[in-house]
Amino acid sequence: MSDPFKSIGRRLAQVADLYGTRAAAAQVAGISTDQLARYINGSSPRLGFAPVARLCQAKGISLEWLWNGEGGMQQSATAAVPLDLGLLERVLDGVERELARQGAEISPQKRALLVRLSYEHCHNGGSYSAEKIMQLTRMALGRGAA
Repeated sequence: MSDPFKSIGRRLAQVADLYGTRAAAAQVAGISTDQLARYINGSSPRLGFAPVARLCQAKGISLEWLWNGEGGMQQSATAAVPLDLGLLERVLDGVERELARQGAEISPQKRALLVRLSYEHCHNGGSYSAEKIMQLTRMALGRGAA
């Protein structure tokens, strides 16, 4: 496993530990304890975006922190993020373009999580970032960082 994925695995272990047991964390994620262990130790060829997002969301953990270690472990309150329709349109367009460029189809739930994370990142960073959307989309597709 490459160094970035080792780091993600270590951070994912921290998140899983918040549930008390790995079995409890796996249940929230909707995966088996064996699959969670593979995600943590890097032996899974792909990191499932939706299960990881469920783990983080339930405990208020920042997905950006999980993916790249940036920012704090706890996410800022989503309710505190005002809706900027112009930015949301740019983010949605960017996600759709990147999915098309990758030739990928994802479920509506996974797409919504990806758009939300991308929007929050761009909003908190103060501007639209096509590069970050590309990175987050690749992570959502299990293709690693660009």
